[in-house]
Amino acid sequence: MAGTAGTGVTASSYFSKDKDMLGAEKAYAKLEQKLQRYLDTYEATHNYDEYHFYLDEIEHDPYVLISILSALHDGVFTLAEVQGELEMLFEKQYILTETVTMQIRYRTKMMVIIGPYGVPQVITYQEPYEYYICTVKLKNKDLSHLPVEVLTEEQLSAYSLYMRTLGNRPDLFGKAQYPNASTIKQPTYYDIPPEALKDDRFAAMMEEATKYIGYPYVWG
Repeated sequence: MAGTAGTGVTASSYFSKDKDMLGAEKAYAKLEQKLQRYLDTYEATHNYDEYHFYLDEIEHDPYVLISILSALHDGVFTLAEVQGELEMLFEKQYILTETVTMQIRYRTKMMVIIGPYGVPQVITYQEPYEYYICTVKLKNKDLSHLPVEVLTEEQLSAYSLYMRTLGNRPDLFGKAQYPNASTIKQPTYYDIPPEALKDDRFAAMMEEATKYIGYPYVWG
């Protein structure tokens, strides 16, 4: 789709339709849910003797996801366009390794034999058997670490703008439903000495500047 290049508020805004952005987030969450189910039922669906799990949390920031996709598509994308990229990002974020080792162990067995003079005797012996140990590791690289891997320098700049303003859509992913979503960091305000504002030129400059508090400065 055609991009929406620009500066200031325009350059830092999401321009995709809500249905596409929410749809992309939902599709990514479904991939995570599928992975979680696989791990939750691992012992029930495999047949090893022993298991060891070393698992990172399965989670991501939806604003990071949408900012990456927006940067990749010059500000505008549809859900259909990003299916492949969702899978690519998922595979880069979550690294699952399953290692199976086999040991030869021994168990004590008993056997009855007929001894001298026809007297039954119980003897014990060690029987070797194969013992399988499965180690499952899940590494979550954190979605926010992926932009440097998948974006160009120009796209990284766009991504940074989106994240600083949350695409000017702080309402898109509410904390109640999306607990891992970023929130806008409130700007720091400073008191200006009253005598400084007596300078008409400085006062006019400050009046104009306060309109853009909270927005990143873009050269150009």
